[in-house]
Amino acid sequence: MNSEKHRNKFSELKSAASTPDGQDRAEFMSWTDPAPSSLEPNNLYEMFIEVKTTLQTTGSVLPLIKHCIDLCACQLTRDKKRVSPSAGKKQANEVKLIKTKSGPSSFNTSQSMDSVKEEESGTPIDNETTIVAPPTFHERYMSVKEFLEEDIVPPLSQLKNNNAQLRAQNDQLSVELDEVRKEYEKLTVTTENLKEELLHRDEAEVSQHLFLNIFLIVTPPPPPFLIPIFRKNIKNGLRQKNRDLESKLQKMKPLADENQALRDENAKLQETIRLLKGEMKQNISQKSNQSTHSLIKQEDLIKEIDSLKKENAKLRQQLESQQGKDTTRKPETGLSQIEESEDEEISRMRNELATMKKAMTVIDHVNTLRQEREEAPGATRRKTMSIFQKIKYIFLLQSKYAISQKSARQCMKCQEIIDGRAFKSASGALYHRKCFTCDMCKKLLIGINYSTVKKSNGTTIQCCVTCAEKQNNLDVTSAEQENKKVERHTNKIWKSSSRSLLSQKRPSQSSNGEDNDTNSKLCARCKETIDGKGVQTPSGELFHLDYEIYNVFVFKHSLLFLRIFVCKYRVPLAEKAYGLVPVGNTRKRLCGDCMDKLANSQLKLS
Repeated sequence: MNSEKHRNKFSELKSAASTPDGQDRAEFMSWTDPAPSSLEPNNLYEMFIEVKTTLQTTGSVLPLIKHCIDLCACQLTRDKKRVSPSAGKKQANEVKLIKTKSGPSSFNTSQSMDSVKEEESGTPIDNETTIVAPPTFHERYMSVKEFLEEDIVPPLSQLKNNNAQLRAQNDQLSVELDEVRKEYEKLTVTTENLKEELLHRDEAEVSQHLFLNIFLIVTPPPPPFLIPIFRKNIKNGLRQKNRDLESKLQKMKPLADENQALRDENAKLQETIRLLKGEMKQNISQKSNQSTHSLIKQEDLIKEIDSLKKENAKLRQQLESQQGKDTTRKPETGLSQIEESEDEEISRMRNELATMKKAMTVIDHVNTLRQEREEAPGATRRKTMSIFQKIKYIFLLQSKYAISQKSARQCMKCQEIIDGRAFKSASGALYHRKCFTCDMCKKLLIGINYSTVKKSNGTTIQCCVTCAEKQNNLDVTSAEQENKKVERHTNKIWKSSSRSLLSQKRPSQSSNGEDNDTNSKLCARCKETIDGKGVQTPSGELFHLDYEIYNVFVFKHSLLFLRIFVCKYRVPLAEKAYGLVPVGNTRKRLCGDCMDKLANSQLKLS
């Protein structure tokens, strides 16, 4: 009957495998053997579920759980087998559990036949008989539970901790991925911007090339006889630029050496400043410690004086009680004088303590402000003098020795020695802060834009922006007026001189300045014969060619090449007007500029 009941219960469990927890029931049915047992399968199933939920994270522990459950089932079947009392025989079952690697443990029950023989015969046998009491189901269950808690739960907790660490690492990696994505988006935006800029640049270059091609197509080519002249001028200009650049480089070399030397000196000065700062901090700390010790000593002295004053008052009361009221007051006067002197000393000491405390608070405040300024990331640090420099400066000011003019700093404007802070201009000159003003409107130039203006006499002045614009406008207007005067004067002289040259041309002189008669070619300056071409003045005088430049005149569709001679003051007359000016009994050959200067000097004399 029992076997039939067990079979019916196992069939019910198999039919319930289709439920949500049917997988667990199927595993349980595959691991257990439906042998006759007094333990109900539902209890075994509950124990199986409890163990499996605790070890659900690992798959390697399930065979161990199977082995433990099989042991419990076999032991329970053993517990229920009892010897019947009607037989009158005692039977003991020795249980030997053999653990196998492949599956559940097998057990062997052997009845001790020796004990039965002993009961029948009534004589003892030499073999020792042992009766083992089987453990209950609760004890087996508790042993399995202890085994699971001691050997299996700790590694599971360690696995949980490792899982938590891996999750934290995963979160960190996700944050880093987000940052990388943001950087990738920024790079994409920058690449798009660069593509747009390249497209705009290509369009601008194409438009520029088109404009140049159109300009070259529209403009006609120059005449062939002027091309070599243009080439020579371009070559000369390039050579001159090359020479200017070489001269600038030669001038810049000593400046670069000086700059390097100044950098080295600056590095040395910074090292010295750092060392002096360390010494100054040490001195300040020592002084602060000394001042605190002196304050403590003074406070102790004041306490001692107060105690002495109290003792003195007690002695005075005792003396008054002994001598009485009618006695002489000589000792009283002595005591009063001592007390007054002591009070004065105490008040003086208290005043000194108050001043020392104020000084200490001020020094602490200054030190804290200095540390905040030094520790600030973007703060501007003011250059401070070290203690040794201050002492040296005070000694020089208070001593009888005068500071030399070379070592002293002088103001460029008032030419006086600068004491304290000075202002350095862009040119490197030093000024008093009150002296660095505009030379025209007398406004301070510190903190505003200014410029240097060069006058006609060669001196330079410093002006603000408004005054510099006014001065430039005046210079431009005066220069334009002078240019107009010179143009008018030179046009008159040029017309007269060109007409006189063409009208007074001798028949023996060709259009290019060559004289057909070789015997009459004598220079009016050096009285030597002229070999080749020469120049003839309107008065008929001949001169050597002192300046090798052609001047081109277009006159009735024909080219007239004339050699140009030089002025009396050795000024080339190429492309300039000239004339003969009476000076005393002689006439001098002058250019237009020299004629204007001579006329101005005559006007000043008159």
